[in-house]
Amino acid sequence: MALINYSTGSSSALARIDYDDEEEACYITFQDGRSYTLQGIPQIEVERWANSGSIGGYWNANLRGRY
Repeated sequence: MALINYSTGSSSALARIDYDDEEEACYITFQDGRSYTLQGIPQIEVERWANSGSIGGYWNANLRGRY
């Protein structure tokens, strides 16, 4: 497993976004320590998310409930 770490910038909610390109799995860690795994998410989607102007806004508009 080779994890790619994406910056969360100044997100007040997310502390970390890691992506496993072999498994198509994204591991997210919130500032309060909660962690979740998103299965079947394409790397391009994670890159768009990490590079968006708002991590939380992108999550709510494009990812929440989808993965």
